[in-house]
This record gives sequence, structure tokens and C-alpha cells, in this order.
Amino acid sequence: LFLPLILLGKNRKYTNIVAEGKKLPTLKEFFQMGLTFFLVVLGWIFFRAESMGDAWAYIGKIAQWDTIENLYRILDYKRIYIALLPMLMIEWFGRENQFGLEKLGLKWGKMLRYTFYFIITVVIIYFSIYFSCSGEAQEFIYFQF
Repeated sequence: LFLPLILLGKNRKYTNIVAEGKKLPTLKEFFQMGLTFFLVVLGWIFFRAESMGDAWAYIGKIAQWDTIENLYRILDYKRIYIALLPMLMIEWFGRENQFGLEKLGLKWGKMLRYTFYFIITVVIIYFSIYFSCSGEAQEFIYFQF
């Protein structure tokens, strides 16, 4: 399926930056980003599942949500949104750079930059501990290959 795209050179068609030179994407670009995110997450289900049957069962369970109960559980993760929003904003406004923090319009001093990196590290460690309270060790996905 993908071989003809590669042979015809059409696999590298959309490699430019989304909303380049603009603060916000167009509605079309926004939906394209949403579709890409959805397809990647769907691909992760198949990649991580033990079998195709398990993957389809997961998708079936996702489609059968009890909307009110699951919406409450999603909204209950306020701390995630508080940490995620600044990171998404930094990544969005730094998307035209080699990495997100490269040029935020600030003159980062060495001490401020390292302090910021330290804060990000602490937040990552905090959330990794916060969400691993189940007592079950999570196996790194590539160790199964």
C-alpha cells in the first residue's frame, strides 16, 4: 500500500510546518491535526494489543462509553491539564524552531534555563509517580520485541 507512494516520491508531500508564520492554524489545518492525532492513537492500540482481537475489543469498549461517568473521570484530572497547557503552548509557539524552547522571544540566561529544565523534570517525575500508584510496573513497550 505504501510502496507506490515511496516509489512515486509522494510520501514526503506534507513536510512543512503547520500554520507557518501564523499564530493559529486554519480550521482545515486544525481538523487535519486532529485526524492525525486520532489515527496515531488508533495505531497505538493495534501496536500495543496482544492480538488483533484484543485491539478490536479495546476499540469496541472505547466506543461504548457511559458518557457522563467517563466525562467526569476525564475532567477529574485537573492537575494534568494545568501541567499540559503550558507545555502545549511552548511547543506550539516554538514549532518553527529546531526545538520548542529555542526562541520563545525571551533572552534565557543560563541559570533561568536550567531552573526551567529542573521544573519540567520535577513535573515529569511527579506525574510518573502520581499515575504509577497502582503498584504494577509498566514494561517499556519496545522490550517485548
